[in-house]
Amino acid sequence: MDTRSAEQLSREELVLKFSTKSVANPRHPERNEDAVGFDEGAQWAAVLDGVGGSFAGYEASRKALEVIRDRLSRAKSPRNIDQMKGELEKTFKEASKIVAKETPGGQTTVVLAWIVGFGDSKIAVIGSVGDCRAYLLRDGKLEKTTQDDSIIPSEIGEKLDNVVNDNDLSDQEMGFFYQRNIITQDLGMKGVPVVHLYQKELRKGDKIILTSDGVHDNLTFDEIGGSVSEQDDVAGELVDRAYARSLESHFRAKKDDISAVVVEVH
Repeated sequence: MDTRSAEQLSREELVLKFSTKSVANPRHPERNEDAVGFDEGAQWAAVLDGVGGSFAGYEASRKALEVIRDRLSRAKSPRNIDQMKGELEKTFKEASKIVAKETPGGQTTVVLAWIVGFGDSKIAVIGSVGDCRAYLLRDGKLEKTTQDDSIIPSEIGEKLDNVVNDNDLSDQEMGFFYQRNIITQDLGMKGVPVVHLYQKELRKGDKIILTSDGVHDNLTFDEIGGSVSEQDDVAGELVDRAYARSLESHFRAKKDDISAVVVEVH
């Protein structure tokens, strides 16, 4: 059990820069089913991706973001990291219930990073349901922090994250490649979602990168790292590159809503 005090968890010591960009699927440019948000005061950022390619998905992602924003804005200063994790898990489960009730047929995936000061350290608690992702970029090296709620075995998923040519895949791997959009849980599902929680101690210069699958399906793991390593508008660069790929005749190209939020630690 983490017993560190509220004073140690003071958020006032943090210096964070947020950047975000989101573009709609060119097949329905009037309806972006992704939703992105951040709160500089409460020190959190989130990406949500409505499921199903319909207006119900659009409504679900926005309703879930509304619940998250409301609940975290009212959350008391956490006494310790375990309390943060508990609050984030409750928030996601409440959002799932409300989405199921108020947006019939609507579901959404989500990834969220909540950051606090911890003495001289910076701690990110990250929660996810579905296949939106969080990455950590440190000293030019990218690390995938979250695991997808997917039917794809993790060892195959790692290969698919960097493949650029179908000749590099076996028949089995090719089958999984075209099932990347299948998820095993989301907010709004029947039953209670399992919330995956992660904790990262941050350093000055780190970047937390949150993406919808429109980014990480179009771009390889290495391309994501290269897109954000030395950019001023890191979220814009990432989304623009993924969107350009989605329009190409490329093995990975996938027309989708494409969104990213990047949190830089200073």
